[in-house]
Amino acid sequence: MAPAEASLEVVNRTPDDLTVTVRGRVEGLVRSGERARYRHFVRGPAELVATPREPGVRGAHVWREQRELGVHPIEIWEIVAEGAEGAEIAVPAPLAALTVDNPSRHPVAVTVDGRRVGRVFPRERRTFDDLAAGTHHVVATAEEGALSVSADVTLTADADNTWAIAFAGAKLDVVNDTSEPVSLSVDGTTRATLEAGATWTSSDEQPGLRVVTAVSLVTRHPWQAALDLSTASPTQWRLGTSGATLVIDNRSGEAVTVTMPGKDPVELADGGRTEVPDLPVGAIAPTGLGADTHQRYGAELELGGGQRYTWTLLPIQPTLRVVNRTPQALIVYIAGERRGTVAANAAVLLERLPARPFEVELVDEHGTSYYHDDVDPALTPASSWVVNAVTGSVTVVNDRPETVDLYLDGRPLAALEGKSERTFGGAPVGARLVEARGRRSGAVLRAHVAVTEETPAIARFEDPLATLEIANRLGVELRPTGQLADQHAAIPAGATLRFAVPARRATWVLLGPDGAPLARDGAPTAAEVVRWDVVPGTTALIVWNQLPEDVAVVIDDRAVGTVAAGETESFDGVATGRHRFEAVETGSGHVRALVQVAAPDKVLKWTLAVKPGRVLVQNDSAERIQVEIDGSLYDAVEARASKAFANLTPGRHEVVAYGDASGVKHGFGATVVEGADTLLKVTPPMGVLVVDNQSGQDIAVRVDGVLIGRLGKDAAPTPLPAPAGKRLVQVERLGDRTVTGSELVVAADHAIHLPVPRPLVRLVLVNQTNEALSVRVGDRVLATVAAGSSVMEESVPAGQVELSAVASDGRVTHVERRRLHAGETATWVLQRPD
Repeated sequence: MAPAEASLEVVNRTPDDLTVTVRGRVEGLVRSGERARYRHFVRGPAELVATPREPGVRGAHVWREQRELGVHPIEIWEIVAEGAEGAEIAVPAPLAALTVDNPSRHPVAVTVDGRRVGRVFPRERRTFDDLAAGTHHVVATAEEGALSVSADVTLTADADNTWAIAFAGAKLDVVNDTSEPVSLSVDGTTRATLEAGATWTSSDEQPGLRVVTAVSLVTRHPWQAALDLSTASPTQWRLGTSGATLVIDNRSGEAVTVTMPGKDPVELADGGRTEVPDLPVGAIAPTGLGADTHQRYGAELELGGGQRYTWTLLPIQPTLRVVNRTPQALIVYIAGERRGTVAANAAVLLERLPARPFEVELVDEHGTSYYHDDVDPALTPASSWVVNAVTGSVTVVNDRPETVDLYLDGRPLAALEGKSERTFGGAPVGARLVEARGRRSGAVLRAHVAVTEETPAIARFEDPLATLEIANRLGVELRPTGQLADQHAAIPAGATLRFAVPARRATWVLLGPDGAPLARDGAPTAAEVVRWDVVPGTTALIVWNQLPEDVAVVIDDRAVGTVAAGETESFDGVATGRHRFEAVETGSGHVRALVQVAAPDKVLKWTLAVKPGRVLVQNDSAERIQVEIDGSLYDAVEARASKAFANLTPGRHEVVAYGDASGVKHGFGATVVEGADTLLKVTPPMGVLVVDNQSGQDIAVRVDGVLIGRLGKDAAPTPLPAPAGKRLVQVERLGDRTVTGSELVVAADHAIHLPVPRPLVRLVLVNQTNEALSVRVGDRVLATVAAGSSVMEESVPAGQVELSAVASDGRVTHVERRRLHAGETATWVLQRPD
């Protein structure tokens, strides 16, 4: 699979330093006898140009080549001087990469063969690309303190060249002057248990600022100190209760005035050293002010009793991290001095900055985008600036019929379908190049637009044009259609007009006075002139008679001949334009008509045949029916649905529908008309249900699941219509939501009496107490049940009821609310209380 982006490696075997330009943009300088690699190119053809840095010295020779970038992961361009002049310059060593692993707590500066290549943050890895293969002297220097390590590292192309930094260990002595054993830890890691009066020594501590903590194992009293460990001299920390001592070592490069709470200011010259004794135990924040740069120095220290600390004032190197979130590379200027380039969507760390406030400026190579900021290193020594692009939008209109791939300033943008438009945001403000590459044709169209923040810039891509010349020789006015009508509304008789048309295959259409179309196909090329002479013409009408009788053919009320049954005839001399054709059946007199436009050199064909009709059965009954036509069984029609039965010959047909559930037969004599629909409605015969509501509740009556009526609780016997046949009749009591149902045979034009009785429940009362109880339903006394006996009541109303039991002295002993369902046998057990 080809890479998403292409890379180019340039090998300079000429005696000149060469400036390399790719696709018109300067990428960089390749020195004589060296290599350079450039990345992030769009795949595709590219023009490569190399010019001497000082063209006047050697005649300004220019090397040019056309290369297809992206075919190989890295495209190699080797430039050799002409003649014997370049024979002495050997092929440069291949490029390799060096990965530096910094496990220490310090940011380090890395130099290769004396040239600084960058910095590596603490506990991070960083890879430095484009170094010549071979052996190099690599030095890593901590930016705080005097720690430094070096090694000779051999770099091999296409290999993992990793160098891990390992600083020499520092010595730490901890003396426990207290009377308690303590637990000792360094940077949060427990290291030892130190008895009272004992000393702990370690010779392999990591140099730098370390946090050492001791906690009493008896009183849990803590001691803590931030010690700056060095390989140059051992560090001692004594646990005690006396004051702390702070040694201040000035290596800042200037005189510094140091102040701290409770002490007089100390004037410390560059390279000077002073000792401040008897400082209080706990947190302290000494500060310093540089005499020359006014640079502020400071530290936050946690002092332990009886301990000795060192604060080293080092030169503060301001840094600025610039994050470029724009889609273009930006040139960086610090206080007016060019300091390099930050690529699009990349970041760069700038060092060796002025100590005083300065201005940062970012400009693209065309000068269309400009950003600036003010930085004060004294306030923020390590600054960061995120640059977001000032953007606008571009509206691309694709008037071409094919899909195109869009590019903005050479970078892929999106695909756009033919005959569509789309607006793209995030385009950098300024002059931009929009390119459209046709997926089918491969043609590339370009548009230069000026992007602003206010309104979208518009890039329109259209097909190249040709010319269509139309000469009207018909003697009548013609009307163009489509894109032609946008240029001329009409072509007068005898006139010749020109139209601009897209240079691609198309069909052009003209309309006559009667609306008859005249068409021509064409595929002109760019700038071609195509002539179309519109002249009168004739054609022929071919009639194929598949009817069972002869027909007479009439054209525009003029009889032109007869076609026998089953025969075919051709009638010539039909003029171009719109005509009415008629075929009159000689036996029945039935007339068939056709309106058609005759075009030159296009024969008209007319087939006369009997068109079948359809029977549309509409089932309005509540059951599915089976349909039979002329004794043949056809499909079924679901209840309350319709279905069409096609391909029936014109004439009379016998149609019978049978009800699936009821068996009711419906018969029809249907006359089918040619090419038309005949509607048959199936409605079942009806009977009557006389519903007598004795339930004491409102009820709903349904037949085969279809609601046919609702009756109130006090309604008189009510007749309700019901379809004849064997039906499922359901009655729902709306008070207790109980449903009862039964199958009834409903006879047509007959009535069936349907009583709906009151719902009752059989209730068994069991008295397990030692006294007689009177049982009530609501306010009604149902029965008196003797002690230890039971009673069955047949007429208890169904529904939600409240049952209660009352003793002879009026006490209510039992109460229960329950729902009783019609027809069930329920039991209520009256238990003796414990």
